[in-house]
Formats: sequence, structure tokens, C-alpha cells
Amino acid sequence: MTGSPLRAQTLDELTRKLREIEHSRTRRTRDETAAPQSISTGIEGIDRLLPQRGFPPGTLAEWLSGEGAGAGTLAFLAAVAGCRRSAGSSREHCAPMPDGALVVVDPHRQWYAPAVSALGIDLDDTLVVCPQRTADVLWALEQSLRCPAVAATIGYCDRLPDRAFRRLKLAAERGG
Repeated sequence: MTGSPLRAQTLDELTRKLREIEHSRTRRTRDETAAPQSISTGIEGIDRLLPQRGFPPGTLAEWLSGEGAGAGTLAFLAAVAGCRRSAGSSREHCAPMPDGALVVVDPHRQWYAPAVSALGIDLDDTLVVCPQRTADVLWALEQSLRCPAVAATIGYCDRLPDRAFRRLKLAAERGG
């Protein structure tokens, strides 16, 4: 009994996809054995506490705090370090970051350019997105994290479900 042409085509397609997955895993394993590089948080005391003395590229960090506790400032300081131009890298243990944009997803419209500029943010390389719906916030975060031209993304979420966090983590890994 012979299979239909559609079945043969489906099997060929699945075989091709399986080989692509295997190839990507082999490449990723080789990459993981290389010397780990990290991106400074911008705060030496926090860098010392992290296993790689900073964030690995493609990391999604969640800063939790009450209002006025400084988590936003810490996030922006880390973004400054993440967006730092490779020529300006001052820490030996940190990988130089390529030029890249900072994307701020701010549904609460609390962005205040003079304050973040004083922290060292280059406003010419900053994009501020102010979505109104939660679904749009998550979409904007995912798209910016996935984009390799974005060096750092900061987003504000009142509540982040586990599934959404996982999607954002995968997008950050893909975008690097």
C-alpha cells in the first residue's frame, strides 16, 4: 500500500523541520560552551551578586517593588548599561553592546524625559510607546524584545501572567 502524495509531502516537511531544530540545538550547545559574557546592570553592587556579574544577553529581568521604591530607576540604569556603546564599555567582564535603541513601553504615561536623560539615556535612540490596552502592552513588549536592533526594553505591567512572561522571555532570547 502506497501513501498519498500529500502524506509524503507532509513527512518531508516534518523531516526538514526536525533537521532545522537539531541544527539549531547543536549550534546553541556550541555557543553555550563559549566563555559567557554579560551585560552590566549599571550598578556594581548588583553585578557582584549575579552569577555572571551581569545579565546574559537576551535576559528578561523583572523588577518588583512598591511605588517609589526605586525599581524604575534601577531598570533605567540597567538600560543605560545595556545600551552603552561598545567603545564606552568600562567593565572588563561585560560584553560590549552594539549600538541599539531603547524601547520604553509606558501604558501609564509616566515617562519623563529630563529625568531619564539625567541617568544617561540617549533620547535620540529612545522610542516611547504608550499603549492603552493590556494586550497592546504585551504585544509592544514582545515585538521590541524580539527585534535585534533594540538593545534594551523597559515595560510597565501591573500584572504579568506566567504565560505572558514566558512569551516575553522567549522573545528576549530570540532578539538577544
